[in-house]
Amino acid sequence: MTQSHPPKLVLQINVPTTFTLPFGDYREVNGQYGMSFLYAVDVAGVRHGLFADVKLHQAMLNAGTGPGVELTVTKTQESYEKDGEQRRFNTFIVEGGTGTPTQAAPTGNAVAAPPTPPPAGDAKETYKLMMHHFKRCIAQAEKTYTDCGYTIDKSSPDAINAAAATLFIQTCKSLDLRALSQPQAAPAPAPPPPPPTPPPAEPAPPAAAPANNEYDDDLPF
Repeated sequence: MTQSHPPKLVLQINVPTTFTLPFGDYREVNGQYGMSFLYAVDVAGVRHGLFADVKLHQAMLNAGTGPGVELTVTKTQESYEKDGEQRRFNTFIVEGGTGTPTQAAPTGNAVAAPPTPPPAGDAKETYKLMMHHFKRCIAQAEKTYTDCGYTIDKSSPDAINAAAATLFIQTCKSLDLRALSQPQAAPAPAPPPPPPTPPPAEPAPPAAAPANNEYDDDLPF
């Protein structure tokens, strides 16, 4: 039995549309036209699915969302000229809501956003990391090829190159190459501190004067 999905709610231009959020949450969907946010909404008691783009999603959050909250959305269009051509972009007016902005926190069913790429660093170091990782991909492709019972033909490495390139591209999308770099040698331990300076030797006591009970003062008496 095929599970039916609720109809999609399409907002018409300059037509206010009122709906209720039965759950108040949403699900991130990364589709053909970029990121959108799927809300379950009830229009006149009928369940619909609303795919909100980033602008509408943010406007709804600013108005305040939550279970049972009612919103009225009016979609408008603004025109502008670029390169001699008239173009349009959508704007949204959202009324109702809780009056308290909602923090953008996807539910557990949301599709995880792609990992943020690491900040660009030194080009030479990045190139070294890429070459090191590509060599690992070639080695892994050769191992997988032989594990499957195939014989590697060094004179025609197209199959190995294709497998290694696939591994390289896919892993670069999801891994931080810096985590795959060769482990660096542990730094040498710091030298031990010098021994403490010995205290200065105590001076020797002065020599005692020789005892002479017969005092001679060279007087004639």
